[in-house]
Amino acid sequence: MPLALAPIDAADADRALRRELYFFTLYRLLEAALLVFFLFGPATQLVEPLRHNLGARSVALAYLFIASLLFAFGKRGELRSQTLTGIGADLFFGLLAIHTMPMAGTGIALMMLSNVGAAALLLPPRYGLGAAVVAVLGLFGEYAWSTLDPMFARRTLAEPMMFGIGYMAIATLTSILGRQMRDSYDLAERRGAEAAHLGEINELI
Repeated sequence: MPLALAPIDAADADRALRRELYFFTLYRLLEAALLVFFLFGPATQLVEPLRHNLGARSVALAYLFIASLLFAFGKRGELRSQTLTGIGADLFFGLLAIHTMPMAGTGIALMMLSNVGAAALLLPPRYGLGAAVVAVLGLFGEYAWSTLDPMFARRTLAEPMMFGIGYMAIATLTSILGRQMRDSYDLAERRGAEAAHLGEINELI
């Protein structure tokens, strides 16, 4: 009697990662919309004074445009390139927003923590941890840049240090989780192929 073994759909892994990427792009769109709301909505006084009025608004609008494109085309293209493009945009516009909106800098840096973690989850470890390193270097670079402007209150060095530790910690944890998830899907795919092969042999018998 043939042994009934149901092969596991190999596309399940891609669908699962695409689902994670969808929520990542949705979160990015929420971040950009929040910046636009604070700069153009009734709550502008909550983020004032701005270091660069026009610059802050330009950064927010550009980030919203890029986030909308990434959200719209998130289901197309190669997953790694989509994630790398997304985290690159997050770090670029996020660091510019921190500099141009110093009163909201801590909150923006905190929101970027989720971006770094999501990128490390979806990317191979070297890329995920690399994105975290770039984020940490960017925070220290923005801090050094901010010290050149005496008109705004100078933040302590402890702030980028603490955020840097947080970025590396969350990237390490989610990178391990992502690797385990990909390994489990690879194992499921191999088991599915083996099950299909055994089913063919049983039919021949």
